[in-house]
Amino acid sequence: MAATTQLQSIVEEELVPYWKAHSPTQGEVHLDVGAQIGSYSLLAATSGAIVHAIEPDPNNRRFLRRNIRANKLDIQVCSIGAWNKSEVLSFRSHDAMSSIKGVGMIPSTLPALNQIKVDTIDNIVKQLGITKINVIKMDIEGAEIEALEGARNTIMKDHPILLIEAYHEREGHPTLGRVLALLRSFGISDDAVTVTEKTLVIVRNY
Repeated sequence: MAATTQLQSIVEEELVPYWKAHSPTQGEVHLDVGAQIGSYSLLAATSGAIVHAIEPDPNNRRFLRRNIRANKLDIQVCSIGAWNKSEVLSFRSHDAMSSIKGVGMIPSTLPALNQIKVDTIDNIVKQLGITKINVIKMDIEGAEIEALEGARNTIMKDHPILLIEAYHEREGHPTLGRVLALLRSFGISDDAVTVTEKTLVIVRNY
């Protein structure tokens, strides 16, 4: 797999926590929200999962498509960012990190280089023709709050396993509290939620 980061580091730091939470199986439909260069998408697909990778950053998406081709995998790539409504927003990038302007921990002094289309996961799922989602993995630098707001119908209909990174900061505070509050507003019991030491929110059996 082509990448600028050591493969071992990617596996240990990024992928092992997801696999400990849930190992992808044949035929499962996964939505990789914030796919970046495809680390999660590629390994999920090689496990037999059907993967839809959402990555709005053009640079990351270029590496993502290259890695998909190099590994001869069938992964659908979507360039629309996950948000709570349909609009066009400014997007800033820094190395491999990228985020919507005003969201996340990327320095605000960096210019917003791209204008990206964003939409709700509910709408994106319909546009991609997906009838049921089994797993949603989400690592989107603080925009997980809005993305979850826009995924309400999908989550309440399909009850997918959720793997949400909630260590990001918004206005000086981790997003974890707001993520948990949103899950409760969906009718998800705290008993269905696990939070790891590294603030990966895992939701299942709800």
